[in-house]
This record gives sequence, C-alpha cells and structure tokens, in this order.
Amino acid sequence: DGNLLTGTSRGAAYDSLAKHPWKPLYNRAVRGTYRPGSIFKMVQGLIAMEQGSISPRTHIDCNRDIIGCHGGHTQDDLRRAVVHSCNPYFYEVMRRMVNQHPDKDKFDNARLGLGWWTERIKDFGLGTDLGGHIPGTRLGLVPDTTYYNNIYGRRHWTFRTIYSISIGEGELLATPLHMANLAAIMANKGWYMEPHLIRDIGGKGKPESLQVRHEVAVSATHFDPILDAMQAVIEDKSGTGRRAYTPGITTCGKTGTVQNRNKADHSVFMALAPRKSPQIAVSVYVEYAGAGGDWAAPIAGLLVEKYLHGDVPNTERERRVMGATYPLDPQFAEVEPTQPAP
Repeated sequence: DGNLLTGTSRGAAYDSLAKHPWKPLYNRAVRGTYRPGSIFKMVQGLIAMEQGSISPRTHIDCNRDIIGCHGGHTQDDLRRAVVHSCNPYFYEVMRRMVNQHPDKDKFDNARLGLGWWTERIKDFGLGTDLGGHIPGTRLGLVPDTTYYNNIYGRRHWTFRTIYSISIGEGELLATPLHMANLAAIMANKGWYMEPHLIRDIGGKGKPESLQVRHEVAVSATHFDPILDAMQAVIEDKSGTGRRAYTPGITTCGKTGTVQNRNKADHSVFMALAPRKSPQIAVSVYVEYAGAGGDWAAPIAGLLVEKYLHGDVPNTERERRVMGATYPLDPQFAEVEPTQPAP
C-alpha cells in the first residue's frame, strides 16, 4: 500500500517494510533478475526464421525423451508450438541454429554457433542495461562462450550441455523490464526505444538520445506469424494465456512457467495490445505463483483492460486479482473468461 509511505507514519512504515522478509521495497522491475521462461520462445522463433532454420510451416515432433513437455500434442508447426508452449519444438529450433558448422567437431560447432546466437539475442536488449535511463537497471545474463568455458572448461561443453537456455531456462536471466521491452519489440515488429521514465512534457520534445530506434536483426515480415501465435495463446481454447482475454481488445501474449528449484514455479506473462496499432506493452512476473496462465495472465489482462478502457467491466477478474494475498496460490481456480466465437 503506497499510502504507508506518506503522512506522519511514513518513517515507522518504511522501517517495517525495509525489514519485511518479502522485500517489498526492492525494485524487482529493474533489479530482479529471473529466468524468462517460455516467453523467450518468441525470440527463438524470430531469429530462427531470419536465419532460415525454420519457417512458420516447419513441423517438429514433440519428443519428450529429449526434454519434458505438457499437454496432449504430438507434433506442431510454429504457431501451434507457441500456443502449446512446446519445449521439444524450441529445443530443436535452437539446436538447428547452433549447429551451423557440421565440418567442425562437436565442441567447436557449439562454440561458434553459440557465439552467433548470443549476438542475435543481445539485439533484443537482453544482457544490456537498455540504455541505462532507469537507475539501477541490471543487465541480466545472456550466457556466451566465455561464460561456459569458465564453468565447464574449454572444449568440455556442447549444445547438449546448455540446451535448457533454448526454452528460457538455465543460465539465461532477465529483468521484468527486459521482458516488457520484448513485448514492445513484438508490438513494433522489430525495434524499440530505450525505456525511460517521463517526469513532465515540455515544448522541446524528447531528448535526442531517446529518439533513436534500436533495430533487431530480424525482418518485420517474420513478426506476423509470431503475433498470430501470440493472439491464439489468448483466444484459442487450448491457449495457455486465455485468462488474459478481454472482450473488445485483441491482445497478443505469451505465458511462461519458470522453474524455481525446490520452490513453487514463478508465473510469467508478456502482452501487447491492441494488435493493430498497439498502445501498451506489459510484462508480469509473479514469484512462486505457479503456471503463467494462473496469475500472471489475468493480471496482465486486467492491466491492459484498465489502460485501454479506463475502467474494468470484468469485475470478477478484478476482484480475484485485487483481493489476492501474497504468496499467491498456484491453484488459481478462476472461471474461464468468455471466449470469442470460433
């Protein structure tokens, strides 16, 4: 409650909050670094299409002997792989991207392929301070060849050693700000402005440094298949993000369920809306709250609805979100939202 930090009692309240075990004063939006989970699959799909490793029509088996998955699907194209959040699909996508040098041995093949991949990922602002305009922004981590050499030793690791980063797990780390920036890149079909806070609006306009577009090395034509999939994540009956659906707003989104060792998974969602002429890009990261569709998706849907409509006709969703107590129950038994006609 922000009111605790105003008025005559703010000193005592601040001291209490500073000592609270949940660390409510810690700016997780820019200081917290987390595995992005399955929202990272959007980036993988984009750079793979640009490279030519896959197309939207590429079908890949859901081989769960390689990496775990969920649901009843057995083979997907790119769109369905995003809707189902298929782990084996994106494992194979990254394997194809990294294995670019079949004439080399498996160690040099992995080293050269990962070097190429790392540069493509950093184009999206991951592993950077995004311009550093928001104080305290941490870099996160995009692991490179030096990183893995330091862990395993030179010529002691291959793609099979590091494959968990293919689905946004493993050593890959990002802040919620990085994740919201990914949503902005999707909305803009390939570029972003450096994130910054607005104090006031004057007659001189934006500083020149804030008017520079950062282009990613992916053709704008590759974004439509990903956006089709992200829209289906919310509108499809089998989509993992259907609880973010809001009537009258075409929202594109992606869920993530991030492993957290022996504790409850983190719930993740990123979204943009409306799809045509987007006005908002958002990421939601809820610690220890289970699947991305359970808590992060409805919270994101509520934020989008409030921002674009100014009010929230869906009072049931607002009641559940605003009435929740932390830590959140991973078993989010919300009534399914009204879906669009098939």
